[in-house]
Amino acid sequence: MIRVVLDTNILVSALINRHGAPRQILRAWQEGKFELVTSLPLLHELDRVLHYTRIQRKYELGDDDIYAYLTLLGSQGTVVPALPQVSRVSRDPTDDKFLSCALVGGAQFVVSGDQDLLELVTFAEIRLTTARDFLTELLLGVSD
Repeated sequence: MIRVVLDTNILVSALINRHGAPRQILRAWQEGKFELVTSLPLLHELDRVLHYTRIQRKYELGDDDIYAYLTLLGSQGTVVPALPQVSRVSRDPTDDKFLSCALVGGAQFVVSGDQDLLELVTFAEIRLTTARDFLTELLLGVSD
């Protein structure tokens, strides 16, 4: 089964937009079509972003909603141990934690909407791709 790291922007979009590619990816994961790989630093970043006042207000997200989502991801996904530091790979060094998580977790894909990551195309045989492109490949039966 393929292993995938989903960037924070994909996980936020999956929660707040019921009709986009990120939500379809989340559903595919819940249906067992791939294994989600994450880490505590990635879950902490997601928690921080979902607690932005503007996001909570606009999308009517309460603390219980956020807790339930993080619990789902943390309990049903594969949470890798502490992430090693990778030497600056992305234009934005704060994005390197996604690459590190993918390396440690043996992921084949990092799905992101972040151009700093997407411009890499590949990293250590890990493909960096958009939600739409990943969804298309997943529906076509991509496997490891």
